[in-house]
Amino acid sequence: MEGYPEELRTPPIFLVSVVGCPELHQTISSFLHAEQPPINTLALPDFSKISVLARKHKDPLASPQPVAGILKRDWLMKHRTRVTAAVAALFRADYVTGDPAQWLQVCTDLENLKAAVHGRSIRLIVILVQTNESEDVSEDLKIALRKRAEIDTKYLITFLQNDASELRQSLTSFCLEYQQFQDLICSSFLSDLHMISVAVYAEFRRDWAEALRFYEEAYRALREMIATSTRLPPVQRLVEIKAVAEQLHFKISTLLLHGGKVVEAIAWFNKHIASYRQLVGSTKNSFLHWDWLSRQFLVFAELLETSLVATPSILSSHFGTSENPLTEWEVQPAYYYQLAASYLREKRYCLDSSLSMTDSASANTLGKNPESVLPSVFVGQSARLFEQGDTIEVLPLSDAEYINYAITEAQRFQDSYEIIALFKKAYESFNSLKAPRLASYCSTRMAKEYFIAEDFNNAKLHFDGVSSLYRQEGWVTLLWESLGYLRECSRRLGSVKDFIEYSLEMASLPIFSAGEVETPNSKREYGPACLPTLSRRESVQNEVFGLLRGENILPLADGGCSLIITEEQPVRVDVDVISPLRMALLACVAFHDQSVKPGSPTMMTLSLLSQLPCPVEVDRLEIEFNQSKCNFIIVNAVEDLSTAQLDMDSQDVRVENAPSLILPTNKWLRLTYEVKSGQSGKLECLSITAKIGKSFMICCQAESPASMEELPFWKFEDQVETFPTKDPGLAYSGLKVIQVEEPEPQVDLILGASSPALVGETFVVPLTIISNGHEVYSGELKINLVDARGGGLLMSPREAEPFSSGNHHVELLSISGTGVEDESQTQFDNIRKIQQSFGVVSVPVLRVGDSWSCKLEIKWHRPKSVMLYASLGYSPNSTEAASQRVNIHRSLQIEGKIPISISHCFMMPFRREPLLLSKVKSLPGIEQKVSLALNETSVLIVTARNCSEVPLRVISLSIRSDGDEDSRACSVQHVGGIPADDAPLVPGEEFKGIFSVTPKVDSPNLEVGSVCLVWKRELKLGDFDDSGVVTEQKLTSVIVEQPPLIVSFDCPPHAILGVPFLFHIRIHNRTNLLQEIKYSLGDCQSFVFSGPHDNAGFVLPKSEYIMSYKIVPLCSGSQQLPQVSITSLRYSAALNPSAAAATIFVYPSEPEFIVGVKKQETILVYLPKNSISAVRDQQSVAPARPTPLLSLLTRGLHPTDRSTTPPVPRLLLWSRTGSSAVGFLFVCLGGDSKNYIVGVFKPPCTISVIFADGKTRKQASIKKDNGRTTMVPIFESKENIVGEVIVEPTQGKKVEHNGIKIELLGQIELYFDKGNFYDFTSLGDHLNAHILLVPWSQDKLFFYAVRELDIPGDLYERKTYPFEFSTVEMPYESYSGINVRLRYILKVTISRNFIGNIVEYQEFCVRNFAPLPTINNSIKVRNFAPLPTINNSIKMEVGIEDCLHIEFEYSKSKYHQKDVIIGKIYFLLVRIKLKNMELEIRRRESTGSGPNTYVETETLAKYELMDGAPVRGESIPVRLFLSPYELTPTYRNINNKFSVKYYLNLVLMDEEDRRYFKQQEITIYRLLETS
Repeated sequence: MEGYPEELRTPPIFLVSVVGCPELHQTISSFLHAEQPPINTLALPDFSKISVLARKHKDPLASPQPVAGILKRDWLMKHRTRVTAAVAALFRADYVTGDPAQWLQVCTDLENLKAAVHGRSIRLIVILVQTNESEDVSEDLKIALRKRAEIDTKYLITFLQNDASELRQSLTSFCLEYQQFQDLICSSFLSDLHMISVAVYAEFRRDWAEALRFYEEAYRALREMIATSTRLPPVQRLVEIKAVAEQLHFKISTLLLHGGKVVEAIAWFNKHIASYRQLVGSTKNSFLHWDWLSRQFLVFAELLETSLVATPSILSSHFGTSENPLTEWEVQPAYYYQLAASYLREKRYCLDSSLSMTDSASANTLGKNPESVLPSVFVGQSARLFEQGDTIEVLPLSDAEYINYAITEAQRFQDSYEIIALFKKAYESFNSLKAPRLASYCSTRMAKEYFIAEDFNNAKLHFDGVSSLYRQEGWVTLLWESLGYLRECSRRLGSVKDFIEYSLEMASLPIFSAGEVETPNSKREYGPACLPTLSRRESVQNEVFGLLRGENILPLADGGCSLIITEEQPVRVDVDVISPLRMALLACVAFHDQSVKPGSPTMMTLSLLSQLPCPVEVDRLEIEFNQSKCNFIIVNAVEDLSTAQLDMDSQDVRVENAPSLILPTNKWLRLTYEVKSGQSGKLECLSITAKIGKSFMICCQAESPASMEELPFWKFEDQVETFPTKDPGLAYSGLKVIQVEEPEPQVDLILGASSPALVGETFVVPLTIISNGHEVYSGELKINLVDARGGGLLMSPREAEPFSSGNHHVELLSISGTGVEDESQTQFDNIRKIQQSFGVVSVPVLRVGDSWSCKLEIKWHRPKSVMLYASLGYSPNSTEAASQRVNIHRSLQIEGKIPISISHCFMMPFRREPLLLSKVKSLPGIEQKVSLALNETSVLIVTARNCSEVPLRVISLSIRSDGDEDSRACSVQHVGGIPADDAPLVPGEEFKGIFSVTPKVDSPNLEVGSVCLVWKRELKLGDFDDSGVVTEQKLTSVIVEQPPLIVSFDCPPHAILGVPFLFHIRIHNRTNLLQEIKYSLGDCQSFVFSGPHDNAGFVLPKSEYIMSYKIVPLCSGSQQLPQVSITSLRYSAALNPSAAAATIFVYPSEPEFIVGVKKQETILVYLPKNSISAVRDQQSVAPARPTPLLSLLTRGLHPTDRSTTPPVPRLLLWSRTGSSAVGFLFVCLGGDSKNYIVGVFKPPCTISVIFADGKTRKQASIKKDNGRTTMVPIFESKENIVGEVIVEPTQGKKVEHNGIKIELLGQIELYFDKGNFYDFTSLGDHLNAHILLVPWSQDKLFFYAVRELDIPGDLYERKTYPFEFSTVEMPYESYSGINVRLRYILKVTISRNFIGNIVEYQEFCVRNFAPLPTINNSIKVRNFAPLPTINNSIKMEVGIEDCLHIEFEYSKSKYHQKDVIIGKIYFLLVRIKLKNMELEIRRRESTGSGPNTYVETETLAKYELMDGAPVRGESIPVRLFLSPYELTPTYRNINNKFSVKYYLNLVLMDEEDRRYFKQQEITIYRLLETS
């Protein structure tokens, strides 16, 4: 495209002439060049130069000259450089307004200018140049100036030197008027040249459609001129027409591609080529036609490439349709590049033919002086300059002269390199488009051009690349051609090895055609390979084998090297399983056995196959194994064995002979020999080397018949007639590998660990080696630790850190042990290497009967299951080599577990509540740190639980501060819980340590320290281990703040019915501010009190405010004191005592107990809820009647330690921080300091609920609160629930109770209102049941029914209570969702005094079925879920207007749980690029009502219906089975609490990942199943 002139490649440009005021020409030209489109300027400095604008005068008497051509070469250029569209005369304003002489000069210049442009369609424009705005010309002068210039008002312009916008706009409009005027002139003449002119003038106006229309008209008229006769000779006339057609086609293609009409441009190009393809001409000048045709494809490819780069989205993705009949390759520039190169090759062949036909005398006529020929003034014409003296004439050329000149010019250019460049561009483009076959075609053409240009290295490189594709595709003929070129390139480059390889592969191709006559066309088609025939294969084989036998291949006449093989430079060719030379020689090996004993012989069959056309004689075969002692060679029987034996004696290789080593064509040569191996392990045949001649070897990788791949080119040929082995079974199962078994080891390796390992301890694994029959020499013991669950190394995920033990989960510390008899410890402990998970130890020499043991010390840093592998390798004889070693392997899986889990909690002082502002300001739902009061002593309870399966012993438990600053900021003291001697912990048992914590620094993030627990295993009797394992756990940081108020509650430890007591409330103000408080005391049915219910007061700074009440108990037992509420107005915070602090035990009468204690003992009692009674810091003389609580505490003491008069106790009762459920009581008695844990109260009995038909009834799995699933029986509504309750007291205990009852409850629990249950059903047995109506909420009632199973009494042994609930109506099914749970439970309650009741729950499942839709008397309907009577289909049409319309239809709207959804989706309109479609089943669960409604949507299933883009009218079937999914029936407004609905969601996704969906509700019901 660069060969075209610029005026043809770019749109036309206006030319404006500027006359006068030369100092402004540069400014005006810059302004006009910046226009879009730009405007050229012809600057004339003064009016004396205007003669260049005048038209040349012709002699009117001269006869008219005939038209000499179609289109002048400079016709487009003259509009840019000579023919102006407008002339602008610049006059300064002061010249017009000046003296008369200046005005006269202006008028003279205008007259001369009018005369110059007279008769030409050039617009005259007069421009008055003003220096500034104040310099103005009167209107009279402007009228006079217009009349003098004979122009309209609009052609007189005032130009301000600093503003050229008006000038630029005016000149552009005047140029357009000029072009419109030219259009009118040219349109009246419809000749060819005039149509081209009109098209050009339309381009001036940027009217591309009009320009395209006239260019096409001119092209059609030009096509009709081919048959017309002119003065030009025929050849040059055709050349001229083609040249003009080329320019017109270029213009038309450019306009079409500029408008984005790629398909139309390609169609026009095909029409253009079809119009001129047959105009070849004579044989002598045909090269001109192919050169022109190649140029058409090249230029169009460049145009198409430029347009696609500019607008890559203009192509459609649909090809081969009525709208776009093109193929997908016709829109790619590479397609036209490769065609341009192909036609250029054709031009070269025709040129060679023309050279052979050209007479030498005529060729030299112009060949001596080709520069005398030059292009004519018309496009496509040439002329000759004839110089005679001083006279130079332009003479026309004859056709013979023109052809000779064209041949001479064509010889000057190297077409091969241009062809290579074009094929290279096409190759790169096809590669980027992932079109390897088209790319290989271009690469082949490139290689051939390199070969013609004698660039054999590049030719060989490209032929190698395409040959690999031909082998992969199985294209035999193309591969034959490429191998011929490669073979010739190797010959020219002197590469003997490559020549042999390509020749062998070429001769091995499956070609069987008979000999054909060689023709010039076949030589051109197949190149050096010649015709692919069987005789040609044989000649190639004979040639290469002659070279292998020592014959010399002489160089060709046109160049090359001599090829020869000598003993000094032997050639070796390697053949593997993917080598193409497998066709020349294929070797497979099959052992007759799968395993063999060491030293025992086995038979091996060696099979060779060759696909060469002639038999191959092999001189020697060398068989190589992975065990070198098994190697042997096979020689031909005709060869002297002594010579072969002499050659191999130095290598110690066995020599065998064969009757014949001649490989027939396409037939297996089978040789069977004996092989014996004395080394255990794998014996594998590696390779077979065939030696041909003295200097050539071909080494084939041995293959197994069972896994041998077929020959790619021969797998469809029925030529091989035999199996590789005589035994067909061996041919299908034979392997080239055999296992040589190891000798039986006679040494035992014993690993003696049994119990699990614990994290932190050094775990010892005893290992013992016992020699039973073998002596052990050079023994080596390898220890390897591997993750038992896979994953290999025992490393953490952070393992880019430097190597350290902290990175490893499990670490091998050391290997220690004891030596054999009379050997020192250092003699056996020769440890070679110990790593974190690997160790190697040398084992001393062991005689028969000796033993050796060691201990493996392993440490677990994290819990992990580890596989311990121990491998012993030894030699049974000291004289045998290391290869004869015997190996023993043992493995042991060891579970690494966490020994102790440590937890902790903080507890505030009992009945002493500080006001902590961090708790008041805490946000709900966010986990907050524990808040402690400054300088207030709190209790820290540390619990250690044995999580392992082995008993442990706790040595010590302490709190260690992290630094001196932490110890000064917080005081931690041990209080109790740790015994004097070691405390044993059985599996699952807990151990508690008590510490007092007193913060001394106000801090938002105070570090208390770390729990340091020292423990060890509980060893067996006789074992001794004084070492302990330290387990540390950092305590969470706490918030320490100064409480502004502290509230204390004082009351006696217990009360007596009807006896008043004092209740004091103390409010201590720790601030320097006056604190205003409000307090209230609520009414209580169990107490009456004196004092105000509500009051307010002020607490002075640093003082205490006391409120006292006298309270009289009205009920006995554990009772709640009147509710106290204290509010600080300054901090807007309320402070309420916990339930434990407001609990007091009321005795019916004053109790009497006798308790005696000899020693001082500290007892910690964990009291359950509703049983805490104590006084704070009470001291008095020994009471005559001790409290019943002391009697309760002393139950844990030995009977001999009791006395009649116990000492005075000091009681301190603490409560858990923020909890109202439990409390801790410390009782300090006189005597020694010995600690006891009286114990944690556990239920004294177990309760079991068993259903009568529980074993035969169907079960369902439900998820419990702890996340585990359990199986429960399934019931239906109105079924009888029958079973029994079993109560079994703990061994040696009796159970005192106030009655036993059982309830049937149906509960709905909303998770966002967790803890509040809605009992919609609570039914006891209808017989002997007390029915009560109890208000549950403000507007709701529920049934409460209870059946007494037993009256108050005592239980000493197991007792069974039967129960039955008859025809219980359970209308709702059991359900567990995201926000709601509906369940049915049986609740058994054992009522007890003083302490909490014992409660047991048994859950069961309720399912309601619909009957089968058939009439069957055996089916009994036992529920309230009827079948749907109306089940209409779902049919709906949805979509997006003018984009997507689909119609979906489902067969019905109600389905049972095992049903099938059947339907179809029909696409009515598709204008969106869709890529897939899915059908989803969604469950929508809504809970609550009104503004408190919560909706959760869960996708249960996704089913892909379509993958790919649909078309209009396509129908997609739907068939979705519901049985694999866990679906519940549809629930609607269950007890006004929740609903569950199901939806079918149809989702469509386009290529931009936008989703379009439509939901449709369906109904799910449960169908009765029959067995």
